[in-house]
Amino acid sequence: MLAALQGRSVIPRRLAAGDDDHGPFTIETEAPGLSLASLVARSGALPPDLVLALARAAFAALTELHAANDDDGPLGFVHGDLGPDHLFVAPSPDAGVTFIDFGLASLRGLSPLSADVRGTMPYVAPERARGEGSQAAPADVYALAATFLLAVTGLPPGEAHAAALVAVGEHGLEVPPLPQGPLRRALTAALGFEPEARPSSAEMQQLLA
Repeated sequence: MLAALQGRSVIPRRLAAGDDDHGPFTIETEAPGLSLASLVARSGALPPDLVLALARAAFAALTELHAANDDDGPLGFVHGDLGPDHLFVAPSPDAGVTFIDFGLASLRGLSPLSADVRGTMPYVAPERARGEGSQAAPADVYALAATFLLAVTGLPPGEAHAAALVAVGEHGLEVPPLPQGPLRRALTAALGFEPEARPSSAEMQQLLA
């Protein structure tokens, strides 16, 4: 996965891979800064202007990954487990964001994961909560939008247990009151219950502008 996406600054760089006495391993560069989860744990709800800037950077990064291709065409990348622990915020606002943890990601040519593998609550899209179909880009858009609900409110957008998974599958997340403006407009659209109604990661950039 990392090898196919190399050359993109929004993911760790693979330094080495192989096998030793403990089994297969990969050595990656460390993501700069703090995870968004750690940042919110330290500071609470982040200022809306900062959340908007981070959301713009994150959806631009996601657009880059979703649009990744090689000589054979689109790679079909889907992260599959976006959340505040897997989004790192660089110490400098100009340095952008980094996505980590591609253990549930999908890519053209790889065997699809079981439908029972759904991601991390409470950032799972309704269709993934129900275990329907294979992973797709709209679920990434939903999960990243749910991640930014945590950033702007300081609270997880839902609970993390089996009953909550069922509730998300039936109704989706309830969007809390947000300040008027592009952040509210974009996150509300991205958290749409039906995947086909959600904007793409590229369209999210336009909504956040």
